[in-house]
Amino acid sequence: MEEIKSFFRKYRCYATVLLIIANVVWFLYMEIHGDINTNEGMLSCGAMLSDAIEKGNYSQLITAIFVHFDIQHIANNMLLLLVMGAMLECHMGSIRFLIIYFLGGIGGNVISAYWHMSEGNIVLSAGASGAIFGIVGGFLAALILNKGKIQDMTARKLIVFVVLSLYQGFASQGIDNAAHVGGFICGFVVAAICEFTRKDRYRHES
Repeated sequence: MEEIKSFFRKYRCYATVLLIIANVVWFLYMEIHGDINTNEGMLSCGAMLSDAIEKGNYSQLITAIFVHFDIQHIANNMLLLLVMGAMLECHMGSIRFLIIYFLGGIGGNVISAYWHMSEGNIVLSAGASGAIFGIVGGFLAALILNKGKIQDMTARKLIVFVVLSLYQGFASQGIDNAAHVGGFICGFVVAAICEFTRKDRYRHES
């Protein structure tokens, strides 16, 4: 319990925790009331088909961020969200963090949809990983603009993590790599803009 209190005193990651709670609550609702074993059931819970934009189902670009296929899927994503999200939220603030998270997730889903449609594939996508890669991309932008280090994270460590994560994704089956890459790029751009517009960026204690 003391470790948890110490964690929150250090990072104050309230938005990150609320996002995790929202994802877990929705997953439990799906487990109890939804049919997550069929595509139709997943769609009814908010998953996205790659023709969502073409058919005008724009809400799926957002709802799919909160939908997960199974316990391992959500556990992996929420662990990454807690670790990466806590550090980025502590540095950027809750509002900017949420902007990066959602624009990364939505942007990743948009790029995923266009990519799969260009390949002629109708693919069912779900998960927060696009938004989480948005956080990772945002974190890298913040690191680059802050001399390569924020708290215990360095740009080198994060780049190694990104390379390994993308490699694992491309080496595995059933991974929406387009959403990961798209989310990363969107998060990087949005965070760079947020960093440049921070009023306290160039303030220094005397």
